[in-house]
Amino acid sequence: MPRQDILIATDVWEGVVKFYYKNGSEALKPRSFENEAPYGVCIYDKTAQPQGGGQEDAGLYHRAIVINTGRKLCLVDIRAISNRGNYSASCFYELPASEPDNITLMELNMHERHVYFVIGTFMYRVAIDAASTQSRYLLIESSYNITALSWDYADEALYYIISSSPPQIWDMDPNDPQHVTMVHQAKTGENPHNMVVVPHLQ
Repeated sequence: MPRQDILIATDVWEGVVKFYYKNGSEALKPRSFENEAPYGVCIYDKTAQPQGGGQEDAGLYHRAIVINTGRKLCLVDIRAISNRGNYSASCFYELPASEPDNITLMELNMHERHVYFVIGTFMYRVAIDAASTQSRYLLIESSYNITALSWDYADEALYYIISSSPPQIWDMDPNDPQHVTMVHQAKTGENPHNMVVVPHLQ
């Protein structure tokens, strides 16, 4: 089953992950998780199935699904989720109990194996595959809530939208978070809650 032909989506209402072919037909039965319903899911890989438990380390890509449950960031082996109705994810980061708010947004840097995530006005970075007790790294604190997030792998830039009035789109280099640039300010309208950056290779 060539995974480049599979769309993986989260159904927040039902708390399941669904799999579709590009033509819209169902590729696999929806899968649920034993602990918490996922709020977001992303997949990135190269060609081969994982070797087990999402612990594959060969190559530039981690062959697993990354799930944001709201309180945890977890990995799920692609092969395992394809064969089981329920599967316990292996979590590599958990919010401290002192943090009252959930993770609302998540994006992946495939090459450096980083997850960027948002809690209100704060944006953080955490490494994939580390222990669940690892510390998060603060990238920025915005003056407004961050409502959308998108990673441009070609230019290695992280774009985000803030809920200012009017709304603004900013970009940053996550390895140099002190330098951010406003790339667009809308004249009117509601603040967007979704954004996709289409990378372009010269």
